[in-house]
Amino acid sequence: MIQKSPLSEKFSRKTSISATRNAAHIQQILKKVLPKYGSVLEIGSGTGQHSVVFAEALPSLKWIPSDADNLNFDSINGWRQLAINNTPDTPRLIDASSGNWFFNVNDNITSIVVINVIHISPWSVTKGILKGAQQILPRGGVLYFYGPFIQDNITTAHSNLAFDNYLKTENSSWGLRNLKEIESLAQEHSLVLEPVIKMPANNLSVIFKKK
Repeated sequence: MIQKSPLSEKFSRKTSISATRNAAHIQQILKKVLPKYGSVLEIGSGTGQHSVVFAEALPSLKWIPSDADNLNFDSINGWRQLAINNTPDTPRLIDASSGNWFFNVNDNITSIVVINVIHISPWSVTKGILKGAQQILPRGGVLYFYGPFIQDNITTAHSNLAFDNYLKTENSSWGLRNLKEIESLAQEHSLVLEPVIKMPANNLSVIFKKK
């Protein structure tokens, strides 16, 4: 659910309830796993809330928000106005499913962050993100996913199963992704799975490193 923030009148800034709820938990993980230098590309920034929160929390990193829908840019730019110590970059228009994102060495992207995206998009988006990560991340670069997943040999929470069914009724190409399938495809793109971290509300932090 997305609603307008009380501060949104001037900049059309929007608020996502889930982003408000999970930002502090994700921030703790990002501080531990992201490289200490370079730029972070956020795929599917949505409202833009996360971009300003994480940029402020990680002042040594340049945060680059992006989205496949430029209608979200007004909200992203609105949140950028709130930054004090580390303003995120202007949002980029990226179709993640293409895997060809046209960055150059000056962007110095050392990590990619993808939060609550791949279960509300076709499988082609997940494939494109893995391809893009292979192309632009340096050795040791990090690809970070956050959200609900299905894991082999681990019972899926009833709430996640219900959510998966709901997503598939909304769009047959959506749904929770099987982590083993992602890991298998990631290996083809020179990405190695790090230990998976359990998060609140039956979500996971899933970290891959470029080898």
